[in-house]
Amino acid sequence: MVENPQYILEQRRIRAIVPRIVEFTCLGILFYIGVVANLLLLSFEESTNDLIKLISLILLLILAAVGIAINVRRSSQKYVFYANRLEFGPKGIFLKDVTKVQYKENIWDRTFHTYSIELTPYFVLRYLPVEKNITNYLTQMIAYNRRA
Repeated sequence: MVENPQYILEQRRIRAIVPRIVEFTCLGILFYIGVVANLLLLSFEESTNDLIKLISLILLLILAAVGIAINVRRSSQKYVFYANRLEFGPKGIFLKDVTKVQYKENIWDRTFHTYSIELTPYFVLRYLPVEKNITNYLTQMIAYNRRA
């Protein structure tokens, strides 16, 4: 018998993706500046310098593309609530094992109108839209599971 979920909650995808793009861009610029600075200090031929710059730029673009693709895939996953547990992709937690329901918000969350809920140090609901405040619902589900 297949159990039907009680509630399915989507993440705000833009909140998950944009900060990562900004991070990858800033770190990539710093890395490229470091490569160029090292090339200026070392005495290589001009063609060798150009080749090293090209290889490092291609490597940066590949790493950024892979990182963004992984983040896009993760941001499409949904939080699925069942009567006794909560699942997010391959991860899951039984509601009776939840140690706290702590509302968290940072600067990126305020910018994108999202928030996070920490259930345990290892299971955090991230990028939840402010319009869907599930804190009370989650607290009630946890209380019900602890009584049962």
